[in-house]
This record gives sequence, C-alpha cells and structure tokens, in this order.
Amino acid sequence: MAIVPLTLINLNFIVPQGNYTSPLPIAAGTINEMLLVWKGTTTGNVSISLIAIDPQGVDVDIWSANETSGAFFEAVDFGPNAAYQCTRTWGQLVKVQITVTGLATWLGSLTLQGKG
Repeated sequence: MAIVPLTLINLNFIVPQGNYTSPLPIAAGTINEMLLVWKGTTTGNVSISLIAIDPQGVDVDIWSANETSGAFFEAVDFGPNAAYQCTRTWGQLVKVQITVTGLATWLGSLTLQGKG
C-alpha cells in the first residue's frame, strides 16, 4: 500500500515579497514526515523557519535557515526526529515563517508536503 503525500502549502511568489507567515497553523498531528522545499532568489538577508506551536501558543523552532543575496535552494525532510515529534505531543500545529532583514525582498516557490 503506497502512502500518498499530502500537500500542505504549494505557493509561487512571482512578485518580490517581504515577511511571510503561513495563513493558518497547519495541523500536523497525523503526519509522520514532512518535506519543505523553498527556492528562489533574494536581494538580501532572508530566513525561513518551520515552527511548532505548543498548547500555550508559544512558537518553538523546529528548523531554520538563512539566505543571502542571490539564488537559494532548501529541501529539508523532517521526522521522525525529537523536535518534530514534539508537534504530535503538543498542540500538533506547525507554521512556516519567512523573515527579511531591512529592505531585502525575495521571490520563488514554497512547498510543504506531509506523509504518514
């Protein structure tokens, strides 16, 4: 029996972007593994984080990366590691957050898939 991936986020940003946070927390309680792919270009410093949200609503970083001017590509597979497993014990919610420094902008694509 094959496990079919579930697309949680699949966005293409064709105009320069500033800060971005996924619109709603993503229910990850039934997902055993997640794949995040972020690629594009940036005019300055930009960072991305996958964040778990605990029952009190506190953000807890699972993973993050920083990019500088130019092209970038991040492809990260999560789970089952200790930080990601905590999302299943806690509120089972995650979100993606992208933060720019100063006047930096970025454009490209962002995909988050789950399976399990």
